[in-house]
Amino acid sequence: MDDKDLNEIDVLKRMFPAARILLCHFHVIKWLRRAVRNDKRYGTYATEVLKQLDFCVTNMVYSKSEVELLQHADELNVLACRGGRGELWTYFEENWMDSKQVWVAFFRMTLPHFRLETFFGKLKVDLNSAMSMQQCLEAVIRYQRR
Repeated sequence: MDDKDLNEIDVLKRMFPAARILLCHFHVIKWLRRAVRNDKRYGTYATEVLKQLDFCVTNMVYSKSEVELLQHADELNVLACRGGRGELWTYFEENWMDSKQVWVAFFRMTLPHFRLETFFGKLKVDLNSAMSMQQCLEAVIRYQRR
């Protein structure tokens, strides 16, 4: 998991050629929202349009299907290209859509860590910090027997 530092990604790819590189959702959203607000590079958008662009970015990152991702990307395209502008959309399409497997939630659904996090989320319902080790183990065993 990385935050889109290209130098770090290149090093990781060299050192772990078989590893799948993923980008942190928090950092992807932060980076794309910053790009949307880069007035010098992409021009100034109205406040309401910026809010809509933010929603599009977040919705794309957390898309649960490729169809959903493409719908939100189309929304971003329409918003970003208002007033005859195309720079923001071109940047996004060239730099992000080709690498969607590393930052869109849909492409992570089958990864072991995703299933493990889901398991821990469900398990935490039956656990609390006041439990002894024995009580924790009993709760885990009860959960597994369900």
